[in-house]
Amino acid sequence: MTPATIIFVRPTPGARRAAWLVAGALLILGTAAIPFASRPWPAIDWYVPVICTAAVLVNLMTCYVLFGQFLVSGSYASAILGGGYLYSAVIVGFYLISFPGSGTLVAADPQASGWLWIAWHAGFPLIAIAYALAERRKLRRANSSWLFAPAIAAAAAVAAASIGLGALLLNAGDRLPPLIDGLDYSGAVLTSVGLGTLAANFAALAAVLVLLRSRTLLQLWLPVATLAFALSTVLIAVARQRYALGWYLAPAISLAGAGAVLLAFLHEMTLLYAKLVAMQARLRAMVDIDGLTGLANRRRFNTTLQQQWLHARREQRPISLLMIDVDHFKAYNDGLGHPAGDRCLQRLAAAIAGALHRPIDLAARYGGEEFAVILPETDPAGARRVAEHIQKAIHDLRLPQPAEPGAYVHVSIGVATDLEPFGESEAALVVRSDAALYRAKHEGRNRIVCADVPAAKPNADRRPLALAS
Repeated sequence: MTPATIIFVRPTPGARRAAWLVAGALLILGTAAIPFASRPWPAIDWYVPVICTAAVLVNLMTCYVLFGQFLVSGSYASAILGGGYLYSAVIVGFYLISFPGSGTLVAADPQASGWLWIAWHAGFPLIAIAYALAERRKLRRANSSWLFAPAIAAAAAVAAASIGLGALLLNAGDRLPPLIDGLDYSGAVLTSVGLGTLAANFAALAAVLVLLRSRTLLQLWLPVATLAFALSTVLIAVARQRYALGWYLAPAISLAGAGAVLLAFLHEMTLLYAKLVAMQARLRAMVDIDGLTGLANRRRFNTTLQQQWLHARREQRPISLLMIDVDHFKAYNDGLGHPAGDRCLQRLAAAIAGALHRPIDLAARYGGEEFAVILPETDPAGARRVAEHIQKAIHDLRLPQPAEPGAYVHVSIGVATDLEPFGESEAALVVRSDAALYRAKHEGRNRIVCADVPAAKPNADRRPLALAS
């Protein structure tokens, strides 16, 4: 079973349109700039540090997301691609500190920056091809609970190898074959190294398109990144010199491609978080809702009664409780069948809920054919009026009662009220309302019986009810 992670999310039509729009914009911009790519522009010293710093940050964040997905899903392909982004971040960092004329932090050979650029633009496409092959074979680890150490080890190995390569190119000096002559790097383009870099980029673009076919969100946006890399390489090849239009535009297009992948991840993570919050709310509601009637279940009834009773004691307000039992319900089930009995309970529940008009009132299924209604801030007279409304609403349903030919389904209701400071506990309130219900059943059913309010207990610290705010 494929894990439900952002790298395996099926792209929506909207995501596909967005990917096509971004890819189209990059393609139009890149191809339109090709005829002017060799046009010289003024040297801008801050350009390379800004672009490279942004590229390092984007690649590191994407690497973090992909290795996180490896921990969750066990997909070796995501770890391979995460390693590719980590590799890019490290090599771009070396390129930044070695580039001449931009506040170079190290005394590097002039050829170092050219070779680091080749390592960047040839290395990532090769890793993208490795990702496509691994994903095509669906290399997974079934148990992803022990992947933290392998993930750290893999990231450390990639970082060490990348740092080693960067340091080697940075310190190789005149031992490196010349790629750059002053501002001219035609040698880097026309040699086998330059042509191989171009080939690697287009091979990567073909691999991710043909092998993956955009089945998942990552597979949809990775071709956008590889397309940007290929366009960047083409612009550099056409420009053939530093500070030309193509030279300026190439890293910006590469950054845009990498940033598109990261933004797609962040957008999908936001959507998944929103879905998670909504799912939690639904699960919480399911835990508190009776599956048959849609009213609050016994668990929520107990919790709400305790909270409302404590609130009533604290604020010195009355609280009432109705216990409702369907008369002769066993005969109804026996006469019409259990499916009809379930439908009857559903209609009764809707009638009870419809008779309540305040958000603070709660109707619950107490058990079987018994219901309960919590009425905060309701005195005995108000509680009886609500009970009468419920009784009338149920009578108006006109559900035939097999046990009483010519009669309709009716209920008995027990009413109990705690007037602060007289109540002892919410459990005592339930006992008194249940006793009132028993009296209603004993006295002939189809009636409302109100329990007596308990006598006051002397307590000098309690305020009179009339002073309650």
